[in-house]
Amino acid sequence: NWDETRPTVTSTFPASAYMSGVPTISGIADDPSDLSEATGRNSSVREIRVAVRRNNVGLPGWWNGDSFDIDDTDHANGLGWLPAQVGVENSTADWTMSAATIAFVHGTEYSLNVRATDYALNTSVVTATFTFVYDDRRPTTTVTVPRIEAGLVVSALPLIQGTATDGVLLNRVEVRIYSHSRGKYWSPGMFTGTETDRFFLGEFAPAAWFPAANTTSWSTGTFPSNFFLNSSSYSAHARGIDMAGNISPVSI
Repeated sequence: NWDETRPTVTSTFPASAYMSGVPTISGIADDPSDLSEATGRNSSVREIRVAVRRNNVGLPGWWNGDSFDIDDTDHANGLGWLPAQVGVENSTADWTMSAATIAFVHGTEYSLNVRATDYALNTSVVTATFTFVYDDRRPTTTVTVPRIEAGLVVSALPLIQGTATDGVLLNRVEVRIYSHSRGKYWSPGMFTGTETDRFFLGEFAPAAWFPAANTTSWSTGTFPSNFFLNSSSYSAHARGIDMAGNISPVSI
């Protein structure tokens, strides 16, 4: 059987520009001349090879199975391609490679290249390339207004403010407000009614968190002067979330 058609390949994971963990690298491949296709000629995907590049300025390199010691010239000459496991092709073939031993470093950018070869030894023309930043550390978040002080008593609190930091890039800061008398969290947007009407969300309710404005120096919107009841006790909680989805410890 004659097969001169090149296979195609794409990567599907990692799939975000910022990743907190990369246990595997995976994707799909297709050989148009496989018998599972309408014009099949009995070939199919035989092999997938993956290459991982560290994009450090001044210290780039391709993963060789132990370290990022392969330079671009040696990679162009064929080094740095690691085998992936290929599933049986049925229209398309799934492939995966363990990345558990790859020494990803926090705050570093990486690129993935993938190539497919079919049983007629045709190799995909264009490698599937994906670039991401590895970020496995949590941001930090602090509430500065009201100030953190046990038993603090204030007569006015028009808004809540704070700061947040991350080693790579913050996505957003979220805030929630707890009523000690109710033992519940505020339902964002509920400004009228009794405490029972406004504070009814539990500890694990995602809806209790509402977005603050800005990130590194953040603040909530303005609260009405009658929002906090006289002689009542409240707590303001804040958390930062970075672009990789890491969530900071809750600041209280």
